[in-house]
Amino acid sequence: MDDDISKIVCPFLEFRQILEKAVIELTLNKCGLWGIMPNDDNRKISDNTTTHLTHLIGSFFVCRNHKDIILESENKDDYERSILYFIRYGMVRRYQGAGVRTQYCKTAGGLQQTGRIERMRQEVDYLSNKYSAFCKAIVKKEMPDLRLNWRAKA
Repeated sequence: MDDDISKIVCPFLEFRQILEKAVIELTLNKCGLWGIMPNDDNRKISDNTTTHLTHLIGSFFVCRNHKDIILESENKDDYERSILYFIRYGMVRRYQGAGVRTQYCKTAGGLQQTGRIERMRQEVDYLSNKYSAFCKAIVKKEMPDLRLNWRAKA
């Protein structure tokens, strides 16, 4: 969990129950990566879990620690992690019943760091070329970003 998270929003479970849910789902479903919604938009929160390739926000996730899953990106590591675990397990699990409330761009470092946009552009190009079946490069809010292919098969 990143230090810029101010709250995990979940109308269905308390924080400890969220963690317990993650561990149970990783164990029972033979999965390696579990996460929650990347925002706290109550309109999108529902008490279900998806298994297709989706973005699991890097600021809060639970995973099996595989020493051979090595991330090569720093700014788009959450996308790369989602792809690599999807390739290994054929799924990533995202609980739609919880989301993160963050303080992005309000602390030192992070998105406002000098040169970050160019590094992000390089990583987006690298990942979209290396994992072209799983993602494509896009521009989101005038920033280089990735869109994962939720229809992808591992």
